[in-house]
Amino acid sequence: MMMFSKLPAFFGIVGTVTLAIATLALQVHAHPVWHDFDSRNSLDSFITGSSYLLAGGVKFGVPYYLTTPSPTGSTGNLTVSFLSSPDGAPLFSVHNGQLYHHANESHFLYVNALNATQDMHGSLLFRLTLADQRDGLLDAVWRWRGAFLYLDHGGRSNHGLYYKCASGDGEGVYTSFDFISTPEGCGVVTLHSSNVDAKQPGQRPLSA
Repeated sequence: MMMFSKLPAFFGIVGTVTLAIATLALQVHAHPVWHDFDSRNSLDSFITGSSYLLAGGVKFGVPYYLTTPSPTGSTGNLTVSFLSSPDGAPLFSVHNGQLYHHANESHFLYVNALNATQDMHGSLLFRLTLADQRDGLLDAVWRWRGAFLYLDHGGRSNHGLYYKCASGDGEGVYTSFDFISTPEGCGVVTLHSSNVDAKQPGQRPLSA
């Protein structure tokens, strides 16, 4: 009986240790890009330069934004959605050629371009997704051209053009490095920063 009387205390200790380990794991998981910043100042500058991205070309005079999966901080496919106010729009910033989603002061996610499909002419389409690490086109470079968001890869550019598409697994945002006809079920959009005047870390010289 003495041995069994100690079991609740034992399981209490195990539960506490397990909870501590789980909490630590969540904390580590929630800081996927700290190593990409060489100082606290560069991180603060990155946060200051974050902005929501307006989607142009969907419907004149109606505010559409680049939006993220729910709840905030989740990974998955990016979409373009109507929001009545920018207060709920997610924040993004470019640092060293990488586009990040700024979920909160300590949680950042990578925006990746994944090879998703081909159009009828065989041109590759790349889907924009959020993830805890870089994936897809690892040598692609995000940059600002004025207020507009561009993606370069292998000496080619998407010229700031994206496609808002509906597919079997839901709506998504795609881009291509070829001049293509608008894919079926898609509409052409541009993505531009709401924070043009802010210093954007990682901004490259403007070029076509």
